[in-house]
Amino acid sequence: MEIKSRYKLDYVVNRESRTLILEVELIQPEGLRQPFQNVWEGYATLNGEPYEEEDLSHCVNAYLAAMKIGTKLRDELKNNAKKENKVFRIKNVDLK
Repeated sequence: MEIKSRYKLDYVVNRESRTLILEVELIQPEGLRQPFQNVWEGYATLNGEPYEEEDLSHCVNAYLAAMKIGTKLRDELKNNAKKENKVFRIKNVDLK
C-alpha cells in the first residue's frame, strides 16, 4: 500500500513546454469512524489545486490512483490538442 504518490508529465503543445503535476495522498479521516467506513481517504491535487473529479473515498493505493488519473488527464490533453489541430508531444513521464 502506497500512502503518497506523484505523477509528473512534461509535455509540449505547439513548441510551448508545460508541466502537469498530480499528487495523491491517503489520509485517515479525523474523528470517530462510522461502522463500515473506510480507514483511508484519498485526496488529490493537480498543479497545487484540489482535484475532485475522481472519487477517492475508496482508494487504498495512492500509486495506482495517480497512475489511473494521470493517464486519463494525459489522454484528455492529447485529444483536446488533436481537436484544435495542435502538435502534442510528451517529453517525460515520472511516476513515483
